[in-house]
Amino acid sequence: MQRTVVAAVVGVCIVALGVGVVTREQEPQAPAAAAAQQPVASVVACARTISASVVVMDQPLMFNRLGAQNVNGMMYALSRDVINLDSGLPLTRGGAPVPGRVALRPDKRPRPLVLRAAEGDCLRVSLTNLLTPAANPRSPPTLINRLRFNLPLNEQVADRTVGFTVPGLQLVGTIADDSSFAGRNASSLVSPGRGAVYNLLAVEEGTFLATSDGAPFGGEGGYGNGTNGLFAAVNVEPRGASFYRSQVTEEELRLSTTGTSPTGHPLINYEAVYPAVEPWLGEGKSGLPILNMLTSSGELVHTDINAIIMGPLGDGSFPPSTYPLESVGRRNPSVPNRLEAFREFTSLFHDEVAAANAFPGYFEDPVLGYTLEGVRDAFMINYGSAGIGSEIIANRLSVGPMHDCLDCAYEDFFLSSFAVGDAAMVVDVPANIGLETLRPGVAPPPGASGPKATRAFFPEDPSNVSHSYLSDFVKFRNLHVGKEHHVFHLHNHQWLFNPNDDNSNYIDAQGIGSGSGYTYEISFGGSGNRNLSAGDAIFHCHFYPHFAQGMWAMWRIHDTFEAGTKLAVSGTGFHTAPFSLQDGRPAVGARALPDGELVAGTPIPAVVPLPGKAMAPMPGRVEVVPSPNITTASTFHPLNPGARVPVGSNARVIDRTTNPGYPFWIAGIENIVGQRPTTPPLDMLSEAEAAALQSGTNPLFAGRAELVAGAGGFTGGLPRHALEGVAAGGEAESTLSRLDFSKEMLKARPVYFPEEGTDVEQTAMLFHSRPIHPSTTLRRDGSSVPGNFRTNGLPPVPSAPFFEPCRDDAGNPILAGVAPRFFDGAGGLGTTGAVQFGARNPRVYKGANIQLDVVFNKVGYHYPQERILTLWEDVTPTLNKTRPPEPFVIRFNTFDCGKYLHTNLIPKYFELDDFQVRSPTDVIGQHIHLPKWDLPSADGAANGWNYEDGTLAPGAVRERIEAINTYNTTPGVTPVPAPDGRITLTPLPHPFFGAGPGGEWLGARTTLQRWFFDPVVNAQGVHRGLGVIFTHDHLGPSTHQQVGLYGSVITEPPGSTWRHNETGVPLGTRSDGGPTSWQAAILTGDLDGDGLNDSYREFWFQASDFQHAYEAGVYVGAGPDGRPGPGTAPTAATFRNAIGPPHRLQASPVFPDLFVNAATCPGGVPRPCPQAISVDDPGMLVVNYRNEPVGLRVYDPGKVGPDGKPGSQATGLAGDLAFALQTRRDRAISALNTALGNTPYPALTADIDGGDPFTPLIRTYMGDRVRVKFQVGGHEEEFNATIHGVKWLQAGSSYGSSPNSGWRNAQAQGISEQFTFTVPLLPALGQAGARVDYAYGLNSSQDGWWSGAWGLMRSYNTPRTDLFPLPTTRAPLRIANPADFSADAGGACPRAAPVRAYDITAVLANTALTSPAGVSLVPSDASATLHVGAPLDPRGGTLVYNPRRTALSNGESGPLHDPTAILYVRTADLDPTTGKLLPGVPIEPLVLRAAAGECIEVTLRNRLPADVNGNTFFDDNPDLANLTSLIGVVNRDRSNPQGVTTFNNNLIRPSSWVGLHPQLVAYDPTKADGTNVGNNPQQLVSPGGQARYRWYAGDISGTPGNTRAVTLVATPLEFGGTNLIPADKVKQGQKSLVGALIIEPAGSAWTEDASRRAAASVGPDANRDGRPDSTAFRDFAVVWQKQLSHRYADGTAVENVAAEQLISEDSQDSGQMAINYGSEPLWFRFGLRPNAPLGNTAGGYGAVPDAFTAYSNSRGGGDPVTPVFTAAPGQQARMRLVEPHGSYRGSSFRLHGHGWQRDPYICPGSANLGLPGKCSATELGSRALGVNPVGMYLGAQESVHPYTHFEIFLPSAGGANAVPGDYLFRDYESLGNICGQWGLLRVQ
Repeated sequence: MQRTVVAAVVGVCIVALGVGVVTREQEPQAPAAAAAQQPVASVVACARTISASVVVMDQPLMFNRLGAQNVNGMMYALSRDVINLDSGLPLTRGGAPVPGRVALRPDKRPRPLVLRAAEGDCLRVSLTNLLTPAANPRSPPTLINRLRFNLPLNEQVADRTVGFTVPGLQLVGTIADDSSFAGRNASSLVSPGRGAVYNLLAVEEGTFLATSDGAPFGGEGGYGNGTNGLFAAVNVEPRGASFYRSQVTEEELRLSTTGTSPTGHPLINYEAVYPAVEPWLGEGKSGLPILNMLTSSGELVHTDINAIIMGPLGDGSFPPSTYPLESVGRRNPSVPNRLEAFREFTSLFHDEVAAANAFPGYFEDPVLGYTLEGVRDAFMINYGSAGIGSEIIANRLSVGPMHDCLDCAYEDFFLSSFAVGDAAMVVDVPANIGLETLRPGVAPPPGASGPKATRAFFPEDPSNVSHSYLSDFVKFRNLHVGKEHHVFHLHNHQWLFNPNDDNSNYIDAQGIGSGSGYTYEISFGGSGNRNLSAGDAIFHCHFYPHFAQGMWAMWRIHDTFEAGTKLAVSGTGFHTAPFSLQDGRPAVGARALPDGELVAGTPIPAVVPLPGKAMAPMPGRVEVVPSPNITTASTFHPLNPGARVPVGSNARVIDRTTNPGYPFWIAGIENIVGQRPTTPPLDMLSEAEAAALQSGTNPLFAGRAELVAGAGGFTGGLPRHALEGVAAGGEAESTLSRLDFSKEMLKARPVYFPEEGTDVEQTAMLFHSRPIHPSTTLRRDGSSVPGNFRTNGLPPVPSAPFFEPCRDDAGNPILAGVAPRFFDGAGGLGTTGAVQFGARNPRVYKGANIQLDVVFNKVGYHYPQERILTLWEDVTPTLNKTRPPEPFVIRFNTFDCGKYLHTNLIPKYFELDDFQVRSPTDVIGQHIHLPKWDLPSADGAANGWNYEDGTLAPGAVRERIEAINTYNTTPGVTPVPAPDGRITLTPLPHPFFGAGPGGEWLGARTTLQRWFFDPVVNAQGVHRGLGVIFTHDHLGPSTHQQVGLYGSVITEPPGSTWRHNETGVPLGTRSDGGPTSWQAAILTGDLDGDGLNDSYREFWFQASDFQHAYEAGVYVGAGPDGRPGPGTAPTAATFRNAIGPPHRLQASPVFPDLFVNAATCPGGVPRPCPQAISVDDPGMLVVNYRNEPVGLRVYDPGKVGPDGKPGSQATGLAGDLAFALQTRRDRAISALNTALGNTPYPALTADIDGGDPFTPLIRTYMGDRVRVKFQVGGHEEEFNATIHGVKWLQAGSSYGSSPNSGWRNAQAQGISEQFTFTVPLLPALGQAGARVDYAYGLNSSQDGWWSGAWGLMRSYNTPRTDLFPLPTTRAPLRIANPADFSADAGGACPRAAPVRAYDITAVLANTALTSPAGVSLVPSDASATLHVGAPLDPRGGTLVYNPRRTALSNGESGPLHDPTAILYVRTADLDPTTGKLLPGVPIEPLVLRAAAGECIEVTLRNRLPADVNGNTFFDDNPDLANLTSLIGVVNRDRSNPQGVTTFNNNLIRPSSWVGLHPQLVAYDPTKADGTNVGNNPQQLVSPGGQARYRWYAGDISGTPGNTRAVTLVATPLEFGGTNLIPADKVKQGQKSLVGALIIEPAGSAWTEDASRRAAASVGPDANRDGRPDSTAFRDFAVVWQKQLSHRYADGTAVENVAAEQLISEDSQDSGQMAINYGSEPLWFRFGLRPNAPLGNTAGGYGAVPDAFTAYSNSRGGGDPVTPVFTAAPGQQARMRLVEPHGSYRGSSFRLHGHGWQRDPYICPGSANLGLPGKCSATELGSRALGVNPVGMYLGAQESVHPYTHFEIFLPSAGGANAVPGDYLFRDYESLGNICGQWGLLRVQ
């Protein structure tokens, strides 16, 4: 059965719904309730109506226990959850709804509101505004609900209007349901004291962000009051779902319990209600459901962030009709239990948060504050944060849970619950009390240090930890509100990007932009993954400056039942005082978690069991006991001020032979809580130790041969241990300054643990080695049946002591020669394959971390503290520079069990340089993504209560040994012997590496990792692979990942063999697993059963930003050998040879240089200006540790610039930006004209020409299948990859294909995300020569090209001795049917294809357009001359982006325009005599349309100025200096007293040569690429010239024969919208030389709107008269533009937004923005200066009193100048979202009142698996646009970048109810919004 779609939602009846329409002039008089509503009939029936009574209020927010807070926070909340602060009464029990005197009830932790509805439901939101009339009503000190707010913060914006807008949901009645004020609409927003009702339709499952358009800009981050917490989520559940609470207090679970099962489990009544007695009467809860979130009348009464979602069937499951594959009797093998009830975890990311940091004296210090910029508490999840900066400071000040921690140094303890407690916990006394004003370098006042807190609050939700049981099906709902882009990453679990599509990408990291929301349905059973692993799975933003600022949380997977901690306030029964369950203090003897500060411990929530799942076994008894170590409490301690108290608490396991449950079996939890944890058992097990265990008598290990096969560890002389703290006699010296964060241990008392595990660890090993545990399964109705709880079922092995990953889905070990059994598409275990490397003979790799000097490019940029991974045998040649360094890549086949030996050879400190402070890096963990592993033991991290799975640096081993030896020889102490009895330890030489140079590797350890590379198959059993697997350090990544410490593991097809791509040498034959390479030939045989060999070439790239670098010959931090030493310390001058060091300031004068790398640091102190972690956008971009900056290629250091200083754009073609990608040998910098330049390395590949880029060269034969695997290794920015001349399907994972995912020529990606591009290369007809070059860009923004993140793919059609042939290679390859194609100088097309011809001309706005009266084109300031372009004609024209003459607060005024703009126009639109654009022609980007299957012939003419100045080359394009900047990758003036200037945007001019580069269409790249690339023939158009390009709107593929001939087949493809991109990748796009190409349905025609050619009506053209027979849909080209250069009326440059002066903080945010040549900046609409302060200060964005009018026609005096697209109600509409040029700051597109499919692609006539439109694997996929039967729906599209192209496919304008009105679309990224990227979809 096929699922219904948005345009065909069917119900059983029509209901009348009230619709609230409230304008500012017609607001209801009742302050706390909405006015009576007039009924409006709904077109679409509601399955049910769910109501939510919601208030908006000022709510102080405490973000963590250290004291980060916002006293003036804001939130949405259910009115039932709000009390009056004066009376203490709930609003539902008589509490007065007085603005400013209301707050959340004390026993409920403030969390973002989460509303829920099921597909087909209507959601009725009654909204009341209870904000105070004036912003920022509260000042500290303030005590709210026992929480102490002691820090001031006034970040609320002035406008107090609110709304509740949910793009992605549809409207029910009228446009007023949108809760907005856009275009012609009346306002449906709400001012303080007023209310409104909004009725929304939930159409498709997903998660959708709710925000307020009442104040949509201003404040921290620029996104209005969202920065203060005003946002919510609406989760749409599967059809027929019910919603229940997932975690509650112990009391609430007890109230819901009806009895006990024979296995000792509670029997739960899911429909239980609170008793009608006190205290529940006083709390307003009596009679309400305890667990059910809905009352019987449909009112939402619980809005927990976590939930249980049940289906309508008896066991809580959903019917097969719920999902596409299941509806036709199939299963998605990756989600085999998709129909089960599930847990839902809602995770709202919010960044640039308004937060007062816990220690403001440090963070606001003018000097140290800059150092700490990247470690604040400013990036959060669900109002909780755990930034690293305050944790380090707290440790140094001896406060908080880490107050006693001896070995807590830097990032090492950041995430460990042992050391810092669970993340974002809130306590009674924050650690910062008494330290609010403490300045750096000042001792804490007496009594301010030591333990302070005595209890945690909110026992049902005490921290940022979500809970589940093993095997629970889980869905994450992840949303983001804020400014930055993020990458959600979850450890140890994975999901499909689109779970409806069995061919979708298998991932564990997802980019998420502002306003967007994704659902992650956890694969392979959910909690614990395939190998049923309990433990703490962290999830976080993978961008490290975001992670370090607190954006992380934990998922705790339990292996025993958790009934919740019995609380002290419960006494012998239940609490008696209303709301006293706020107090989470455990009762004496209760099961609770220990804590480094709280002697009583912290509460464990009761985890409600899922119906239909066997409950986890009851645990052995555990209690919390005080630590035996004693310290002095702070005088702020409420129970024992200034007294001697335990340092905290430990656990005590009472029943030691019964599993106590995770985390109580983790070694150290009984004795070292408050310190760093120990390593996992068996993690350093040597082969000799393994043999001894095998021959011993312990039944866990005796007789097990796989122990030796899995061993190979080495302790370095330091046995498994942990260290006790300061109170136990430890001593350390620590530093915390702007230059140095070092910490050195001097004396330490050890605690040793057996390598084979403690007694309790072995109890857990035994428990998990048994597969079945008798239990009880609950039914939805509360009844129960016997059940079996399943665990891993296999015995312990090294690196997997509890949860063996090398097992199949039947629970059997993976053994060589034995067929495993895995989930299949029929609901069984039919997936299998041949195993070569199993549990007893794993494939082995041996890797080492090393530090070395790496050279990045031909001019010698390098970094001497680069840290990389390499195989053991490659260490010496890599250090000696005889082997070119590459990011680490190793390979495994599907079904491989793998063993990785991890050795750490890097120094224990990252030394001070011009980029970062001196930082401890004493441990490195080898964290991996995607395969299966033992979560607490092999995560390569120290997350939550898991072990510290890392490898200590040799120096750290020696430091610890010395500290232990010092303790053991201290007079008066009792020595602690090692397990072998030794009192004195000695560091040992490594068995492979020895002691190393200078003894630096003495003590080096080897730890073990065990991974299983499990199969991922589609419903038809075709293997797809895990993908490109990210691997990196997780214990110090913010310090050194951006300097190279990242790598990948690639999963290959089962049974494949691997050869070096060029030499053919077999890979993986050495004892260390090598050799390995970034390029390989993967020999597979026939994978999919079609009879063809599927072998392919594989090329792997890893890109990074923030790569630190110095110019050649300058060594800072380390010497040429990568070793720290004398003479390598930074000085006040070394920054002058650094590339992009932190701290930039505006240059004076600003033109032409724009900015300087400043000579002094913030606060006036001398250089260096390092940061705690890199955050101020330092360094440059690299690809595989290489780059080829366009900035260097066009630079002439000797040429004098317009300011009279040396350094400017090179003369002639050598400096022409349109020739920057061409292989040339006349560059001004001679090293660039050679093959290798000033680098010490041998060539990376063969056939490198002089002038080729230094980046990796992809080499292949024509006709070969090529897979390009791309990953971002670091660090904060989003990349966007492209390859000219090819296309690929968006999804498919490693070696699969997702034929319904849509064709792409660009892929946005953040750190750790993984994508594979599969492209067949075919010879193009008419092509000259046997070698073709294709440009690739891994960051296709202007900064990406400028900074050098690009290279070449070179294909050949003649045999070569330096390129290994695949079995399928046919060289030379010839075309068997050349007569079927016509070829000429413009390329080739099928002869049978209809021709659509266009004649296009490139013109200057200055010559082709007119100028508004009173506008100056040439300014009177220095920007008129301080540039390298030609002069403008002051009497000429200009491109006007906004014609209004608005007066601004800086004295400037509109219109906003650019006289230097360049445009593509249709030649027929130009007056042939004057060259002016004809009257009435729309001024907009070029939009070309063609039908699928047509041959597009474009004649391109160039009317740009010719050689006007007579210097024999074209440098005559006019320009003006502007304020748009580029990454400072080329130093210019190193002696400037202000600092160092860079070769930047005003010292380059737009090229006078033009081209037109298309995407997706088929063409000859040597003739029709529109770009000069490598050695390809020149194909651009010079001034006065013309050229013809021929493109085919479809696919041209080859059908191989038995000879070297290939028969080409042309297939029409409806691609939708794509970009038309200029040849100059840097400057022409800034000038608006951009366009769009739309490929419409085959056989269609269109009529363009007279006033806007970007809009058209498209329909079939059966009679072929060129006009549509009828309108099938409205078609809109939405051309996103960034980094433009607008001018004011007087010609001066428009300043940058979010700039302290004129220049933006980051180059990615510089310049102005537009859509289709129109811009509506909010600063312009409100008369502000662009660079006004964002906050609520005089003249600032946040001070605007009527910000709610931002998008209304009442504000602008009419429609915006940005697009207003029109469609009839219910008419299909398609928005083609493209961005031909711009920055690497991605945009997020949101459209109100509509949702759309992310992948609206189909195969007409196909019905794979019985689903009409689903493509089969054997056909050409995604041939047309339509409603994808396996598609997924979104409410926002993030990652809008240069080269990206997206389809916003709307089946019904106005939604399913065809509601007329103006629908706002905009960039939800805050700066895009402020800069005017918004418009309207007018449904009328």
